[in-house]
Amino acid sequence: MKEAVASDLADISRDLESSWNLVTTAHAASSQILCVARRTVEIRVVGTDLFPLVTRPFQHLQGREEALLSPDLIIHVWDGAATGVHVQSTVSPGVHVASSGHLATVYASPPRIDTWRRGDRDAFCYVSDHVRFPKWAHAAPFRNILSWWLNEHELTCLHSAAVGIGDGAVLLAGEGGAGKSTAALACLESGFDYIADDFCVLENGADIHIHSLYATGNLYSDSRSMLPQVAAADSVETDELKRVHYLHPSFSERLVSHLPIRCLLLPTPGDSPGITPVSAGEAMRIIAGSSAKLWPLPARGFRKGLSAIADLARRVPCYRLTRTKDLHAMVDVVRRVLSEQHQ
Repeated sequence: MKEAVASDLADISRDLESSWNLVTTAHAASSQILCVARRTVEIRVVGTDLFPLVTRPFQHLQGREEALLSPDLIIHVWDGAATGVHVQSTVSPGVHVASSGHLATVYASPPRIDTWRRGDRDAFCYVSDHVRFPKWAHAAPFRNILSWWLNEHELTCLHSAAVGIGDGAVLLAGEGGAGKSTAALACLESGFDYIADDFCVLENGADIHIHSLYATGNLYSDSRSMLPQVAAADSVETDELKRVHYLHPSFSERLVSHLPIRCLLLPTPGDSPGITPVSAGEAMRIIAGSSAKLWPLPARGFRKGLSAIADLARRVPCYRLTRTKDLHAMVDVVRRVLSEQHQ
């Protein structure tokens, strides 16, 4: 996160908004309505080939057309190569925040800019060329814009997975490579409801809920043979070791928008599947350590996120989940833990 001169970010924001207005004088925008954490988000896209890249991960959250009357957030995004309208950034690549409330993410290669101002309903995203749309972004479009906006609504993006049964979910948290995705996708194949395998939204309240953002699943090459149903779903390769799988429509009946959290599990490699209790402080350290490094938030938002995670860790049981290659045994442990929390 970089402190930026307010006028520089304001200039970028104005450039993107005026460029969007120029684009829409010559090109019609396509629209997708979503229900995200009980709020309405509209994605407006100019660029026929760009549209599926930025909307497909949200298919399970499609909202009703009447929500168009009053969306809480509108993300305007266009394809520079398809429209001939390009934007040059006046600030260096990175995540930038200004005291004025302007926030921007500038990507150098391929060129892309996201911008939003705190309190605004409109966010803007310039994509230089859909052909060069980053492979990692296929799994999580607009992650920074949504993190900024959700944080202003007292909601926290977590680098975590979540699955559930009935009226309760477990949150699976840990650093990249801890086994969150594998555990969540194994549970999905075993009949669990699915919220996320990598990024989800925490809502603290009388009950603590976890909300879905993306209907995608990340599988490493050494896990595909163990999860054949997920491996058979449409996918895109992000690197030589990992693929992003689109879980809608293959698993549409098991993709849920939100559930209350019953407990927190921290996957850890081991020899025998099982759980061991951990302190709230240890659980918070692991969740915050994994999530905070991905937050594109100013200091105030950062503190709000840490407070939300601390509240979560204090209020639900926390365990280490021993992860083994016996996925069926691990799923049985998760099922048993959830069943015990329902009693």
